[in-house]
Amino acid sequence: MGDSVEMALPVELDIFRSLFDRACLEDVETIDSLREMVVDEPSLLFFFGRFFSDPKSLEKAQAIGRHPAFDLSVLKTWVEKTPPALMVMAGLAQGGNESAQKMIPELKLDPQSYHKTVHRDPDYLPYLTLMAEAGHDNIAALLAQLVWGGDDLILSGMVGIAAEGSHAAFAALNAGVTAGHLSTLVRFAEQYGEDPVYGISLRKVLQSPAFRPIFLPLREEEEELEAPDLMAKLAGLGNPFAQESVIGPWFKAVGQ
Repeated sequence: MGDSVEMALPVELDIFRSLFDRACLEDVETIDSLREMVVDEPSLLFFFGRFFSDPKSLEKAQAIGRHPAFDLSVLKTWVEKTPPALMVMAGLAQGGNESAQKMIPELKLDPQSYHKTVHRDPDYLPYLTLMAEAGHDNIAALLAQLVWGGDDLILSGMVGIAAEGSHAAFAALNAGVTAGHLSTLVRFAEQYGEDPVYGISLRKVLQSPAFRPIFLPLREEEEELEAPDLMAKLAGLGNPFAQESVIGPWFKAVGQ
Protein backbone atom coordinates (compact mmCIF):
# COMPACT_ATOMS: atom_id res chain seq x y z
CA MET A 1 0.00 0.00 0.00
CA GLY A 2 2.87 2.33 0.73
CA ASP A 3 4.27 1.83 -2.77
CA SER A 4 0.99 3.01 -4.23
CA VAL A 5 1.20 6.29 -2.33
CA GLU A 6 4.56 7.00 -3.95
CA MET A 7 2.82 7.21 -7.33
CA ALA A 8 1.65 10.68 -6.36
CA LEU A 9 4.29 13.39 -6.78
CA PRO A 10 5.50 15.15 -3.60
CA VAL A 11 4.02 18.42 -4.81
CA GLU A 12 0.62 16.71 -5.16
CA LEU A 13 0.88 15.40 -1.60
CA ASP A 14 1.72 18.90 -0.37
CA ILE A 15 -1.24 20.45 -2.19
CA PHE A 16 -3.56 17.71 -0.95
CA ARG A 17 -2.36 18.18 2.62
CA SER A 18 -2.83 21.93 2.37
CA LEU A 19 -6.39 21.50 1.09
CA PHE A 20 -7.15 19.03 3.85
CA ASP A 21 -5.80 21.35 6.54
CA ARG A 22 -8.00 24.25 5.50
CA ALA A 23 -11.10 22.24 4.63
CA CYS A 24 -14.22 22.62 6.75
CA LEU A 25 -17.70 21.18 6.35
CA GLU A 26 -19.08 24.52 5.23
CA ASP A 27 -16.43 24.80 2.50
CA VAL A 28 -17.91 22.46 -0.11
CA GLU A 29 -15.60 23.85 -2.78
CA THR A 30 -12.46 22.73 -0.93
CA ILE A 31 -13.90 19.27 -0.23
CA ASP A 32 -14.77 18.97 -3.91
CA SER A 33 -11.20 19.97 -4.78
CA LEU A 34 -9.93 17.15 -2.56
CA ARG A 35 -12.28 14.76 -4.36
CA GLU A 36 -11.10 15.96 -7.76
CA MET A 37 -7.47 15.40 -6.79
CA VAL A 38 -8.24 11.83 -5.72
CA VAL A 39 -10.16 11.19 -8.94
CA ASP A 40 -7.26 12.56 -11.03
CA GLU A 41 -4.63 10.64 -9.02
CA PRO A 42 -6.35 7.69 -7.26
CA SER A 43 -3.22 6.79 -5.25
CA LEU A 44 -3.99 9.91 -3.16
CA LEU A 45 -6.77 7.83 -1.63
CA PHE A 46 -4.11 5.99 0.35
CA PHE A 47 -2.66 9.29 1.52
CA PHE A 48 -6.13 10.36 2.62
CA GLY A 49 -6.50 7.06 4.47
CA ARG A 50 -3.49 7.94 6.62
CA PHE A 51 -5.42 10.81 8.19
CA PHE A 52 -7.68 8.24 9.85
CA SER A 53 -4.75 6.78 11.82
CA ASP A 54 -3.69 10.18 13.20
CA PRO A 55 -5.69 11.24 16.30
CA LYS A 56 -5.15 14.90 15.37
CA SER A 57 -6.74 14.54 11.94
CA LEU A 58 -9.14 11.65 12.56
CA GLU A 59 -12.24 13.71 13.30
CA LYS A 60 -11.80 15.95 10.25
CA ALA A 61 -11.06 12.96 7.99
CA GLN A 62 -14.22 11.24 9.16
CA ALA A 63 -16.28 14.39 8.53
CA ILE A 64 -14.86 14.89 5.05
CA GLY A 65 -15.20 11.20 4.26
CA ARG A 66 -18.94 11.19 4.91
CA HIS A 67 -19.62 14.55 3.23
CA PRO A 68 -21.86 14.19 0.14
CA ALA A 69 -19.38 16.24 -1.91
CA PHE A 70 -16.69 13.57 -1.38
CA ASP A 71 -18.22 11.27 -4.00
CA LEU A 72 -15.75 8.68 -5.30
CA SER A 73 -18.12 6.65 -7.48
CA VAL A 74 -15.96 7.12 -10.58
CA LEU A 75 -13.14 5.15 -8.93
CA LYS A 76 -15.08 1.86 -9.11
CA THR A 77 -13.04 0.35 -11.95
CA TRP A 78 -9.77 1.39 -10.31
CA VAL A 79 -10.82 -0.11 -6.96
CA GLU A 80 -11.69 -3.38 -8.70
CA LYS A 81 -8.15 -3.58 -10.08
CA THR A 82 -6.41 -2.34 -6.92
CA PRO A 83 -6.99 -4.66 -3.94
CA PRO A 84 -5.41 -2.38 -1.28
CA ALA A 85 -7.91 0.34 -2.25
CA LEU A 86 -10.74 -1.87 -1.03
CA MET A 87 -9.49 -1.49 2.54
CA VAL A 88 -9.70 2.30 2.34
CA MET A 89 -13.08 2.20 0.64
CA ALA A 90 -14.42 -0.15 3.28
CA GLY A 91 -13.29 2.28 5.97
CA LEU A 92 -15.02 5.14 4.17
CA ALA A 93 -18.18 3.07 3.80
CA GLN A 94 -18.18 2.24 7.49
CA GLY A 95 -17.74 5.94 8.24
CA GLY A 96 -20.80 6.89 6.20
CA ASN A 97 -19.52 7.63 2.69
CA GLU A 98 -22.52 6.88 0.49
CA SER A 99 -20.55 6.36 -2.71
CA ALA A 100 -18.36 3.74 -1.03
CA GLN A 101 -21.38 2.05 0.56
CA LYS A 102 -23.00 1.72 -2.85
CA MET A 103 -19.80 0.73 -4.63
CA ILE A 104 -18.56 -2.17 -2.50
CA PRO A 105 -21.46 -4.60 -3.14
CA GLU A 106 -21.17 -3.89 -6.89
CA LEU A 107 -17.44 -4.55 -7.19
CA LYS A 108 -16.34 -7.34 -9.51
CA LEU A 109 -13.17 -8.57 -7.87
CA ASP A 110 -10.32 -10.39 -9.62
CA PRO A 111 -9.20 -13.48 -7.65
CA GLN A 112 -5.72 -13.46 -9.21
CA SER A 113 -5.06 -9.89 -8.05
CA TYR A 114 -6.23 -10.71 -4.55
CA HIS A 115 -4.20 -13.91 -4.51
CA LYS A 116 -1.06 -11.84 -5.07
CA THR A 117 -2.13 -9.30 -2.43
CA VAL A 118 -2.74 -11.99 0.21
CA HIS A 119 0.69 -13.46 -0.49
CA ARG A 120 2.32 -10.06 0.03
CA ASP A 121 0.28 -9.38 3.16
CA PRO A 122 -1.39 -12.43 4.78
CA ASP A 123 -3.18 -10.11 7.24
CA TYR A 124 -5.38 -9.04 4.34
CA LEU A 125 -7.21 -12.40 4.43
CA PRO A 126 -8.89 -11.90 7.83
CA TYR A 127 -9.85 -8.39 6.73
CA LEU A 128 -11.65 -9.81 3.68
CA THR A 129 -13.29 -12.38 5.94
CA LEU A 130 -14.66 -9.63 8.18
CA MET A 131 -16.16 -7.94 5.12
CA ALA A 132 -17.80 -11.22 4.14
CA GLU A 133 -19.11 -11.58 7.70
CA ALA A 134 -20.67 -8.13 7.28
CA GLY A 135 -22.82 -9.51 4.47
CA HIS A 136 -20.93 -8.66 1.28
CA ASP A 137 -21.75 -11.58 -1.01
CA ASN A 138 -19.16 -10.59 -3.61
CA ILE A 139 -16.44 -10.77 -0.96
CA ALA A 140 -17.72 -14.17 0.21
CA ALA A 141 -17.57 -15.43 -3.39
CA LEU A 142 -14.05 -14.05 -3.71
CA LEU A 143 -12.92 -15.93 -0.59
CA ALA A 144 -14.25 -19.21 -2.01
CA GLN A 145 -12.38 -18.55 -5.26
CA LEU A 146 -9.21 -17.76 -3.33
CA VAL A 147 -9.44 -21.08 -1.48
CA TRP A 148 -10.18 -23.08 -4.63
CA GLY A 149 -7.39 -21.53 -6.68
CA GLY A 150 -5.01 -20.93 -3.81
CA ASP A 151 -2.08 -22.74 -2.28
CA ASP A 152 -1.29 -23.92 1.24
CA LEU A 153 -0.70 -20.36 2.47
CA ILE A 154 -4.26 -19.29 1.73
CA LEU A 155 -5.68 -22.64 2.82
CA SER A 156 -3.91 -22.60 6.19
CA GLY A 157 -4.81 -18.96 6.69
CA MET A 158 -8.49 -19.67 6.13
CA VAL A 159 -8.35 -22.69 8.43
CA GLY A 160 -6.85 -20.51 11.15
CA ILE A 161 -9.63 -17.94 10.77
CA ALA A 162 -12.29 -20.68 10.79
CA ALA A 163 -10.78 -22.07 13.99
CA GLU A 164 -11.64 -18.74 15.63
CA GLY A 165 -15.30 -19.35 14.78
CA SER A 166 -15.72 -17.33 11.57
CA HIS A 167 -18.83 -18.41 9.66
CA ALA A 168 -17.51 -16.70 6.52
CA ALA A 169 -14.26 -18.68 6.72
CA PHE A 170 -16.16 -21.97 7.04
CA ALA A 171 -18.36 -20.96 4.09
CA ALA A 172 -15.26 -20.22 1.98
CA LEU A 173 -13.70 -23.56 2.91
CA ASN A 174 -16.90 -25.48 2.24
CA ALA A 175 -17.35 -23.90 -1.18
CA GLY A 176 -13.69 -23.77 -2.22
CA VAL A 177 -11.96 -26.86 -0.83
CA THR A 178 -11.00 -29.37 -3.51
CA ALA A 179 -10.04 -33.01 -3.12
CA GLY A 180 -6.39 -31.97 -3.20
CA HIS A 181 -6.94 -29.47 -0.40
CA LEU A 182 -8.81 -32.00 1.73
CA SER A 183 -6.12 -34.59 1.15
CA THR A 184 -3.53 -32.12 2.43
CA LEU A 185 -5.64 -31.17 5.45
CA VAL A 186 -6.32 -34.79 6.38
CA ARG A 187 -2.65 -35.73 6.01
CA PHE A 188 -1.56 -32.81 8.18
CA ALA A 189 -4.19 -33.66 10.80
CA GLU A 190 -2.98 -37.25 10.96
CA GLN A 191 0.69 -36.28 11.19
CA TYR A 192 0.59 -33.09 13.24
CA GLY A 193 -2.74 -33.32 15.04
CA GLU A 194 -1.22 -32.58 18.44
CA ASP A 195 0.97 -29.72 17.28
CA PRO A 196 0.07 -26.74 19.55
CA VAL A 197 0.56 -24.18 16.78
CA TYR A 198 -1.32 -25.65 13.84
CA GLY A 199 -2.50 -29.19 14.55
CA ILE A 200 -5.03 -28.45 17.27
CA SER A 201 -6.63 -25.62 15.30
CA LEU A 202 -6.77 -27.83 12.21
CA ARG A 203 -8.49 -30.66 14.06
CA LYS A 204 -10.92 -28.17 15.57
CA VAL A 205 -11.97 -27.12 12.07
CA LEU A 206 -12.06 -30.63 10.58
CA GLN A 207 -14.17 -31.94 13.48
CA SER A 208 -16.61 -29.02 13.39
CA PRO A 209 -20.19 -29.61 12.18
CA ALA A 210 -19.74 -26.36 10.22
CA PHE A 211 -17.10 -27.98 7.99
CA ARG A 212 -19.15 -29.47 5.16
CA PRO A 213 -17.03 -29.48 1.96
CA ILE A 214 -19.06 -29.73 -1.23
CA PHE A 215 -16.09 -30.35 -3.58
CA LEU A 216 -15.94 -28.05 -6.55
CA PRO A 217 -14.87 -29.70 -9.84
CA LEU A 218 -11.51 -31.34 -9.45
CA ARG A 219 -8.47 -29.83 -11.08
CA GLU A 220 -6.53 -32.03 -13.53
CA GLU A 221 -3.80 -32.86 -11.04
CA GLU A 222 -6.41 -34.12 -8.55
CA GLU A 223 -8.21 -36.60 -10.78
CA GLU A 224 -6.54 -39.57 -9.11
CA LEU A 225 -7.99 -38.59 -5.73
CA GLU A 226 -11.19 -40.34 -4.70
CA ALA A 227 -13.69 -38.13 -2.85
CA PRO A 228 -15.36 -41.08 -1.03
CA ASP A 229 -12.00 -42.21 0.37
CA LEU A 230 -11.25 -38.70 1.58
CA MET A 231 -14.67 -38.41 3.18
CA ALA A 232 -14.06 -41.71 4.96
CA LYS A 233 -10.79 -40.36 6.35
CA LEU A 234 -12.52 -37.15 7.37
CA ALA A 235 -15.19 -39.21 9.11
CA GLY A 236 -12.44 -41.06 10.94
CA LEU A 237 -11.17 -37.73 12.24
CA GLY A 238 -14.58 -37.07 13.79
CA ASN A 239 -16.31 -34.80 11.26
CA PRO A 240 -20.12 -35.17 11.71
CA PHE A 241 -20.95 -34.28 8.10
CA ALA A 242 -18.51 -36.86 6.75
CA GLN A 243 -19.71 -39.48 9.22
CA GLU A 244 -23.27 -38.98 8.03
CA SER A 245 -22.12 -39.14 4.41
CA VAL A 246 -20.19 -42.37 4.95
CA ILE A 247 -22.11 -44.19 7.68
CA GLY A 248 -25.62 -43.10 6.60
CA PRO A 249 -25.50 -44.85 3.19
CA TRP A 250 -23.94 -47.94 4.85
CA PHE A 251 -26.86 -48.25 7.28
CA LYS A 252 -29.30 -47.86 4.39
CA ALA A 253 -27.51 -50.59 2.44
CA VAL A 254 -27.55 -52.93 5.45
CA GLY A 255 -31.21 -52.22 6.01
CA GLN A 256 -32.00 -53.28 2.48
